[in-house]
Amino acid sequence: PHYGSDLLAETLAKSTEPRLDSCDAEEGVAAQQLRAEGNQAFVRGDMAQAATLYSKAIEADPQSYLAYGNRSACLLKQGDARAALRDAVCAIRLRPRWAKAYYREAAACAALGQCDAAKSAAMAAIELATSDHERAALTKQVADLLGQAARVAKSEEQKREERAGSSDSAESDDPGLGTLSSGPVLCIFGGRSNDAVLADLVSFDLAKCTWRKPVDSSFSRCGHSLTRFGDHRFLVFGGWDGGAGVHSSGLVYDFTSRMWTECCSTQHSDQVEERFSHSMTQLVNEYEFAAFGGVNFAKDLADFVLLSVHED
Repeated sequence: PHYGSDLLAETLAKSTEPRLDSCDAEEGVAAQQLRAEGNQAFVRGDMAQAATLYSKAIEADPQSYLAYGNRSACLLKQGDARAALRDAVCAIRLRPRWAKAYYREAAACAALGQCDAAKSAAMAAIELATSDHERAALTKQVADLLGQAARVAKSEEQKREERAGSSDSAESDDPGLGTLSSGPVLCIFGGRSNDAVLADLVSFDLAKCTWRKPVDSSFSRCGHSLTRFGDHRFLVFGGWDGGAGVHSSGLVYDFTSRMWTECCSTQHSDQVEERFSHSMTQLVNEYEFAAFGGVNFAKDLADFVLLSVHED
């Protein structure tokens, strides 16, 4: 297997890899009973009891994609969107062509304000629907989900703007409140911890040997490339969100406005594949970049991608 598939298996082992133990017929029956009881608790609105019963069903039958899907819906009702996303990904890995698993993923991503990931999962759910009736129902639900994702993302952006506006002059070294220092500054965005893929931006002033206040973003990313250009911007290309999403888009962050914008195009963009763990460098023109290689969950890559950042 290639590097990308190995990394997926390794990274998701703790959070999104379902147990693949075999179970005998009696355990399968027990799991079905526990899941049915969980469904009853869910209908009653007892989410804590429902989550407990779904967990027991998974213990009884580790390959029960239905139990993972149901627990994902339950966790989302309880307000734990990240845990709901992990369970949705488990269901997808157990049953890759089950439309509802992708809908669960879309719902969790929408609650997190991850618009692109929610749209991608939602489109997969509609495509995999097994009947016209299911497809019509999913299409209606997806429209609501995407609206929710946009509202959450907008709300998070407004919160960041309010925090920036309320900061006093003592915080002027915050990377979101002006241009970067004229001296050397190390910028770090995203990455992986032991438990999750991160979504914050931090910077270290090498002249002062001090860390600046972290800035949160609305999306998680690791394995991407990051290159600074101009006085107060950097470009992020590609990356993995820690779930099923690998990206081929380019995003620019402006330290002055604290805004992310998708303003990067690629030559032959219809042929550019999603990737992470690639390399990227700035060309002679500071608005042009070249990326090479990387991986996705299907294969290793060995291509060059030319990127150009466009001003408004």
